[in-house]
Amino acid sequence: MSMKARRGDERSGKSLDVWFGVVVGVALVTRLIGLDHAPHFDEFYHLLAANSLLEDGDLCIAGCIAPYDRGAPFTYMVAGAVGALGSSVAVARLVSVLAGVLLVGGVYWWTRRVAGRIAAVAAALLLALSPQAIEFSQFVRFYAWQALLIWAGGVALFCAVHPARGGRPDTVGSGSPPVSPRRRVVVAALGVASFLLALSLQIATLIAAAGIVLWLLVDPILTRARREMRGRPGRLLIAGGLAIVLLAAGLATMSATGLLAELWAKYRSTNMFTLRHVNDIRYYHRLMLETYPTLYSLWPIAFVFVLWKRPAAALFTGSVFALSLVCLLYTSDAADEEDSVDL
Repeated sequence: MSMKARRGDERSGKSLDVWFGVVVGVALVTRLIGLDHAPHFDEFYHLLAANSLLEDGDLCIAGCIAPYDRGAPFTYMVAGAVGALGSSVAVARLVSVLAGVLLVGGVYWWTRRVAGRIAAVAAALLLALSPQAIEFSQFVRFYAWQALLIWAGGVALFCAVHPARGGRPDTVGSGSPPVSPRRRVVVAALGVASFLLALSLQIATLIAAAGIVLWLLVDPILTRARREMRGRPGRLLIAGGLAIVLLAAGLATMSATGLLAELWAKYRSTNMFTLRHVNDIRYYHRLMLETYPTLYSLWPIAFVFVLWKRPAAALFTGSVFALSLVCLLYTSDAADEEDSVDL
């Protein structure tokens, strides 16, 4: 390696450390401000269950009619924080603060490797300053941890499929040492484990998982088409047909076992307080326009640009986001304007 290249790598490493510290610091400060605000009634589910766990060794609430085991791993973390630092709402919220800060740092780390420092700083700061991300990071519910685990699982699978230069697949042939198959399997296994942990918190994780499955089906086809199948469209058609057959076989198996019907019923179920939004397919569309008008309106243009510059990363993020958005638009369980968005 030349002296100039070595110095460039050193400068890149230093800039990574500095900017990583900046975005993590911003995320931490914004999530600690007002951490002791008045509690939302939903927060008491985990608070009461955590106190019961510390005092009686169970997850009982409301006279122990039934244990509150929804998001039980999160309740155990809340109990650990409360037991170590004292019983208060602010202390319990530190568990979510940790997840929110880790997610911002993780987004910077991965984006830095697949798209460069400027994109990484922009993405991390947008997440760090997002009002909804701050709200979930100051909420004694599992949403921040679910987001972190879904992100970690997806990125792990991406790095297992595209391991070149820390997960930057568009630089293959740049002299990066090959990653051993064993290491890629380990990374993929960690990704699957992360998704399973997220699923233990909330079944809506399946929506993001479906986006990952879509990407895993499409990515190898487009990757081979871009790199190896130029001038040989027949192989591309065969690969595409095989992916469709595999997808159809999976759906047929789920249908035959009754799993597909069960998941569809769960997907279309709704709570009493949201019945007025049943079949309102524009609900989340309006919500996104009200919450993120600029980002939501311009993301198709941004996707096309990133697809041109970084096709692998664009296909990965675009698959998860697009399929999740479609699933949200057609779900019958919309959140009331005065309540938190669960999905």
